[in-house]
Formats: sequence, structure tokens, C-alpha cells
Amino acid sequence: MKKIAFALAILLLTAAGAATRYSVAGGLEEFLAKFPDPAEIYFQTKTPEGVGFYTITTPSGEIAPTGVFGRGMDGVASAGLLVHEGPGADGVEDIFFEKNGEEPVSFGGPMRDLQPSVSPGGTVAFTTETAPNCFDLALWDSSHGMRTLDLGIGDETEPVILYAAPAGDGPVIVLFQWSSGGEFQLYYAVIGPDDEIFKVRRLFVFAGRALSPDLYDPAPGRAPADGDTLPLAFHGLPDEDDQRDLYIGELTFHGDLSDPAGITLTADEPEQITICLADDKYPELYRDTAGTLWCFFASFRDGDYDIYALDLGAMELYQLTDMSGTQTAPYVYAPGR
Repeated sequence: MKKIAFALAILLLTAAGAATRYSVAGGLEEFLAKFPDPAEIYFQTKTPEGVGFYTITTPSGEIAPTGVFGRGMDGVASAGLLVHEGPGADGVEDIFFEKNGEEPVSFGGPMRDLQPSVSPGGTVAFTTETAPNCFDLALWDSSHGMRTLDLGIGDETEPVILYAAPAGDGPVIVLFQWSSGGEFQLYYAVIGPDDEIFKVRRLFVFAGRALSPDLYDPAPGRAPADGDTLPLAFHGLPDEDDQRDLYIGELTFHGDLSDPAGITLTADEPEQITICLADDKYPELYRDTAGTLWCFFASFRDGDYDIYALDLGAMELYQLTDMSGTQTAPYVYAPGR
């Protein structure tokens, strides 16, 4: 995996620029002229009728409901697989597999199962409710089924898989959102064969609340090597601030998969990006085939949440939706990638 050279070092915000409201460079049409990849950009829409997914299809720009109800979404486009959260037969949130041409299959625990992340090999990490409003990290794969992992540090939610060994034989490396008593920080866990927990550690200390992490892996399924870097995004609320802003940085992998106990993740101090004087949240990173790194996210810029895309090289902002209701939680599903 090549080390990622960010233009962000120059183009991201300085402290003086962090309070600047970004002007919109264009709408969906201008975004489509710049975005080169055929893709489905999923996003969650909340209306009085319920919560479900719509898609923006590129390059056509068609926006349409998917018929999928729920919130969190992830997938392995090259395998024709979507994994998402949605209501089960009993009305309680469950995790669903959807493969092209097949009926959805659900799995999970007796209470709520939320916020899935799936590896190219089919390992799923997700949030499972173990008692009312108490959450632990869970793993699922076809060989071992579902396992709940109590990491012993509070509520563990919104996991992102950095790596999962094929067939669920470990190691699994997961970044997640930790919370306790109103505090939210980003942690990671290194989990070995037989679900042995080798390491649970805070990624960095954020002066406030750090939430909803996302990673972009340019070589999904490939085992990480010592020194490999990945783009990292999350939204945060600095101390004494009630406005969510985007944060962009780099995560670095240290160690060797043959020695899970020696694996460490580090992150440079992330850069704050203030898009507007209102909430920006739920970042989704994607690098297109032309090499542009995008951050898709939800912004409350115009009085309700819509989906926006930020070109992190040119720092150009595009508004992709202007719909009634609330649009959040984007996910880019690009076949073959």
C-alpha cells in the first residue's frame, strides 16, 4: 500500500480559516461532471413515514428510493454485497446481508444490532445492544457466527474494520467510537484467533467528543504492512461547542499481522474543516479512479440536513441533495472497487 501523500497539508484549513463558511461550487450536475466513477451513493432519508435509503446513481444523477429501510450501510461492491441495519420481523433493528439477485438474510442478537462494517472477506463488525441502551462490539462471519466482545471500557459503537483475516480466523482490527458518561473518543481493538483481545487503546486524545469514524482503504482485503497509512475522517464537537465539524487526518499501521499483540495504530493530529456555521456530520471517504479524495457528509447548512461532497484536493464543495426530510449517513458503492 503506497503511503498516501495528502495535499491537505497545504490545502486544509488554517486556524484562521477554520471559521470560514464554504461557498458551494455547484450542485449535483457540476459534481457529476467532475466525478468519474459509476457508483450508487446511498444515503439515509428520514421523513414522517419512516427511515430508509435513497441512492444517487452516477453518472446519470437519478435519485430514487431503494426500498431498503434502516440506517447504517456498508458493502463490498466487488462481491455485489450490501450489509445494512433495518427492522427485523419483530420490528427490532437487525443486520441484513443483501447479495445481488438474492433475498436479504438477517442475523444478530435478541436486542438492537446497529452500524455494520463489512470486510472484503465477509466479516461483519457491528454494535449490539446487551441491555437497554448498553452496547458492545460484535463480530459475525459465516464460519463462527455472531460473537459479542465486551471490551470492558464502556459503550462501543460505530465500528469500522481496518482488517479482518479470511474465514474469521483472526486477527481483526477495528476502529470504533467509545462512550461513557457523555464522553466520546475514538479507540481501536486488535482481536486475535478465538476472539482473544490483544489490545484496546485510544487512538488519540480529542479535546471534546469524537464520533462516527471512517477510513478509506485503497487496497481493501490486502493485509496491511508496517508503515501503511489510510485517510481517516470523523465528526467532532470541541469542548464547550455544540456544533459538529468534520475532521480529516491519517491513520498509520505499525507492526505485523503475525504478531497481533505488537500491532499499534497511530494518527496525526486531525485537521478541522468547518463547512458552515451549523452541523456537518457522518463523513464517508472515497478516492475516485482519477485520484481525487472525496468526503461525502451531511450538513445542516440550509436549515435541514442534505448530502454534500467535498473535493479534499481542490477544497470544492458540491450539494448533492435538496429534498424534504432529513438526509444523512452517505455511503459510496462503486462496482468493482
